[in-house]
Amino acid sequence: MPRRAPPTAERKHYSKDLKTRVIYQAFTLDKSTTQIAIDLDMPVRVVQRVKQTWREIGEVCRDRRYIGRAPILSPAHSKFLLALLEHTPDMYLDEIQEALYTQHDLEVSLATISRTLKRLGFSSKKLSREAGERCEDTRREFFMEIGNEPPERLVCADESAVNILTTYRQCGWSFKGLRARKRCCFVRGTRYSLLPALTMDGIIHAHIKIGGYNGAQFLLWLDDVLTVMNPYPARHSVLILDNCRIHHVDGVQEKCDAA
Repeated sequence: MPRRAPPTAERKHYSKDLKTRVIYQAFTLDKSTTQIAIDLDMPVRVVQRVKQTWREIGEVCRDRRYIGRAPILSPAHSKFLLALLEHTPDMYLDEIQEALYTQHDLEVSLATISRTLKRLGFSSKKLSREAGERCEDTRREFFMEIGNEPPERLVCADESAVNILTTYRQCGWSFKGLRARKRCCFVRGTRYSLLPALTMDGIIHAHIKIGGYNGAQFLLWLDDVLTVMNPYPARHSVLILDNCRIHHVDGVQEKCDAA
């Protein structure tokens, strides 16, 4: 009776987006092949093949759509774009065009730059602004300290405010070439402030008022939220506050220590 052939393992296929992350971590974050394989849960050999393909054709995979003339922007130019947008993510296409000409003496169209960015996995999106005054060393110390606490212990406080303008949607539908218009009232209306206590179980306490909060009102809120918290190291026992001015009034530390 003939022997049955052993089953062959199916080769796992990785998406183009994941392979793009390999190039980003390798040439922008300067990570080693082993570290990339650990971060992305990929075999080291796959990471090596992706990097080799990128060096040869400037792509993360050998797609039939790209067979033919070599792209205008070489892998070195693409690497320059990655570093450029990593440092300044809010650049316009014409500014990128000027940087390519200044640094590489290369003249390319805006459409070519746009297609290249799309091919590299970039997309234009709303910019998340970060305070330039923040101290990275202090942030790192905070992350290391709070990272030792189980998530179920954490209680986070963060004020929010809303008025009639915040209810308006930012996007709408219209025919190509025409503006999407909607008549809206530009009067802000009444401003409401919300001060919740957020946990892994949801909101355990919240207060809403007209206008903003001051230090005295925050202390009253703190008295209420401490009644639904527990002594350390029980669940809901670590209160996290940001550096808002009203969080540093006299009495905050004393109330927390006495709870």
